Amino acid sequence: DHAQAKADLAEAAAIHDRLAPESLARAATLDVLAFSLPTTSGMVQTLEQALTLKETLAPESLAVAETLCRLTDYTYDVQRRLERAQRAQQIRHRLAAGTMAEAASLSNLADALRRIGDSRAAEEHERQALAIRERRRPGSLEAAESLKSLSTILVHRGDFVGAERAILRAIEICEKAAP
Repeated sequence: DHAQAKADLAEAAAIHDRLAPESLARAATLDVLAFSLPTTSGMVQTLEQALTLKETLAPESLAVAETLCRLTDYTYDVQRRLERAQRAQQIRHRLAAGTMAEAASLSNLADALRRIGDSRAAEEHERQALAIRERRRPGSLEAAESLKSLSTILVHRGDFVGAERAILRAIEICEKAAP
């Protein structure tokens, strides 16, 4: 039950606060707890606490990249969003090149670039994400997500034929995945 899970997470966070306030275990608990909070501002604040701990205890780690990616979705200042996405991508490229995690970072970075108006760079990064996703999990919903994002970017670039091709491929993947 959701209410019990939320209470258990809060209890785990309280234990970490008491026994190991400066630990990666506490940071991991905060990451999970953040998504059970009722407000976006509370969630962001909790994720930022987790990020601060991770940056102190394990700078430039995959744990830092994961929290940066989570925060990117809730960062509305486009420049800060871009900085977080770039940093997450740099870490994941160095430590997890060619993985689905790197593909997610590339896609986040593409979105941040699109939001600041650099659709050429956004397209390049989304195509890299798509290539990884198609190589690692051909026909996956993750690949369809990249195709959908690529379609949006191509619309911004004025390439309506390319956008249509990308979205039709995404739809085809989704239809095959449907039960």
